[in-house]
Amino acid sequence: MKRKLSAKEYTYVASMLFGLFFGAGNLIFPVHLGQMAGSNV
Repeated sequence: MKRKLSAKEYTYVASMLFGLFFGAGNLIFPVHLGQMAGSNV
């Protein structure tokens, strides 16, 4: 890939990476912790 990305493409990539690392984890991880806690709440 020799072509440089445009500013719009950088924005798309940045938003997808942000959603991947922060969005999904904040929805799934607390639920998983609650299930693992069981009756120790």
